[in-house]
Amino acid sequence: MKGTGLLDVSRAAGVSKGALYFHFASKDELITAVTDEARCSVRALAHEHLDGQSSTLAGAARFTDAMSRRMREDHVLRAGLRLESEGAISKVTGGESLRETWLSTLRGRLAKDAAEGALRQGADATHTANLLAAVTVGLESLGREDEKWWDPEVTSGIWQLLMLFAGPQQEGADATRTEPAAQEKRLGDVRELTPGVPVPSSPTELMGVSGTARAS
Repeated sequence: MKGTGLLDVSRAAGVSKGALYFHFASKDELITAVTDEARCSVRALAHEHLDGQSSTLAGAARFTDAMSRRMREDHVLRAGLRLESEGAISKVTGGESLRETWLSTLRGRLAKDAAEGALRQGADATHTANLLAAVTVGLESLGREDEKWWDPEVTSGIWQLLMLFAGPQQEGADATRTEPAAQEKRLGDVRELTPGVPVPSSPTELMGVSGTARAS
């Protein structure tokens, strides 16, 4: 938005300058309105999918999938996230950014998960939150340049890895031998997330390790 005025916006939107000024007295007012609506959308999705009924990993996966679908059709949401990435939002509205809000939410939820044994033993909740936030923001940013990053097959493949290997593991087991019930629960979460995308039956299958290789 740097160097762009309401006249430029009105021309790009195909509306008269007078019509735009009727609703927004300045560019800052327009930015604030777009930001507020985008924040409402993101917070509503986060509230819906981080519902406390399932693990934070599963909720974050569903949130990312929902965000990807929403950004394909919601121009205001895409605009709000792009304004934030350009630094326009913090300059005009101040306060915590959408990304900061998401990261702080993840940190709180994952700290609770860790205390309840819902994370892999030894996994640091803060580091896990940082990873999940980076994945979410990365997919959002990459998708604005190429919408293939928002395809269910892409997002599901990434979350399959995260959910299978960041979830709880049976003590003393190696990285491909998670406790069966917990493993199946996470696989079920991924299947529910993207029912049309093939899901591996085990971490070993996901990694592409053959029976012969395991036996050796």
